[in-house]
Amino acid sequence: MAFTKLRSVCKHNTGKDFEDSDYESWGIVDEEGNLTNAGALLADESPIRHSRVFCTRWNGLNKASGLIDAIDDEEYSGGLVNLLQDSMSFVSRNTKKAWRKTGNGRIEMPDYPDTAILEGIVNALIHRDYLELGSEVHIDMFDDRIEIYSPGGMPDGRRVQDLDLRNVSSRRRNPIIADIFNRLKYMDRRGSGFKKILDSYEFQEHYTEEMKPEFKSSNSEFWLIFKNLNYNVKKIGNDLSAEIFSNKMPIKNADKKMPIKMQQLEKILQYLSEQSECSCRDICVLLDVKERRARQLLQELQEQHKVESYGANKIRRYKLVKE
Repeated sequence: MAFTKLRSVCKHNTGKDFEDSDYESWGIVDEEGNLTNAGALLADESPIRHSRVFCTRWNGLNKASGLIDAIDDEEYSGGLVNLLQDSMSFVSRNTKKAWRKTGNGRIEMPDYPDTAILEGIVNALIHRDYLELGSEVHIDMFDDRIEIYSPGGMPDGRRVQDLDLRNVSSRRRNPIIADIFNRLKYMDRRGSGFKKILDSYEFQEHYTEEMKPEFKSSNSEFWLIFKNLNYNVKKIGNDLSAEIFSNKMPIKNADKKMPIKMQQLEKILQYLSEQSECSCRDICVLLDVKERRARQLLQELQEQHKVESYGANKIRRYKLVKE
């Protein structure tokens, strides 16, 4: 068996070369040089056939949303390090990261915190029950959430939903794998994974109590459910734009937690509904922005066919598009 991925990640994450003596000290082979179960799971071409991850990006909010059920899907096999990296790449390519500028930099607003996703997938791989044949880790992505399923409940039989997640003692089903992932700096041994997930969510721009990750387990299964932090923001923003445009609801009731850009666009629409028309300079004063920014916002509303303009550049005026 080859361990090229394990060696390269060890060098990258720790700055140290993986020595031949590490095979035994890490628990990959026994004293006689025979491959251990942990070693078999970490080999590049793992012989453990049920050590796999099924990843699916579903179309919509459930597994049967219409003519197109899935947008993207992959089945990964191989060593655990490969499974972790491939799974992270799948999630990354099927999510987005918004951002907005601030006075001294920018604030990033990802659909899901990277720390939470990494902790969730690591938890699924190192704590799953590898004695349960015919099952595998599943990562199901929907418009509003990610569900990570792992075979095997809590090692001590408790239900995770009954526990204080910030004070869960560390009990590992697969201690050698957990130790190796700790050596590779993918996790620590103090049982703080749940706390890291919760903290990484609470630090986000769009976090609310409804966005709190969910943890569920039974005697034979474990689920992690991560909420899309930007889903409700997008939905509220789209619904709000539609209602304002049809004169059903004033912008004064807009959610203050909407992204800044969306708030600015809605303020322009509200202003035009009250003043009938405006100039670029009017928008500069309204939003306290520079002329270039005002023109960008007005241009975007024109591309959305919500606003139209007339007149030459210096005297150009803007008004709502009539229904």
